[in-house]
Amino acid sequence: MAARPFAAGATARWRALILSPNALGIDVVQQDGVVLRSTRDNAHRAMATVQATLGELVVAAAPHPDVAKALVLTASGSLFLLDTETGIAETLCDALVDPIALTIDADERLAAVLGNDDAGYQLTLIELDSGIVGATVPAPPDELYTKM
Repeated sequence: MAARPFAAGATARWRALILSPNALGIDVVQQDGVVLRSTRDNAHRAMATVQATLGELVVAAAPHPDVAKALVLTASGSLFLLDTETGIAETLCDALVDPIALTIDADERLAAVLGNDDAGYQLTLIELDSGIVGATVPAPPDELYTKM
């Protein structure tokens, strides 16, 4: 992912763009843990406000099935539940190993996190309502991805 310039020559990498519930705002989750909010009509950095600062490197983020919330996965193995209206983040889970990707099953209310440790790729399921970590299972081997 290409670096995007911002204030005073620094760079930030975007991890996710999350549309607000009314579709008039955009939350930008950056790799450095800063979450910016901008309205759709003024969607540029000069008009954005800092919504939250997580203080950790972000791997991925996704909208939560509940309105005005997002899930943010960090490199340290934490999954945060972020209230996108207030900017308040609470730790949903902090026991993930080498996370690299996140997806949400809204119907089952589960987060699936792909990790990659010494044993290889694994999927871990986390309940969105309780933060309880469910099964961790080996992910399919790399060969499946390289043939696509």
